[in-house]
Amino acid sequence: MNTAHRLEFFLNADGEAWACFAWGHIPTETITRERILEAAAYHASLGEEDLEELDPSAVRHFWLRKGEATGDFDEVWYRCQAEDDGAEPVTGVQF
Repeated sequence: MNTAHRLEFFLNADGEAWACFAWGHIPTETITRERILEAAAYHASLGEEDLEELDPSAVRHFWLRKGEATGDFDEVWYRCQAEDDGAEPVTGVQF
């Protein structure tokens, strides 16, 4: 199984996890619980106990679009629909 896709891990303004994903629509089985936990530890210093609601069977394709930067963040991304302007396909989990 090819698991070479780099995972991103996004937090909301309150520091809570809201998505772990790879850019593009890739096979969902390449994003495993272990890889999600590794990404959480690397990007956000979160452990398994911080992700109690993690359900690897919830890996799916969805879309994000870039928003306007704020004082707190250099980049802001929002969930969106495929037909929205600037929609970027991703594969992963949403918390």
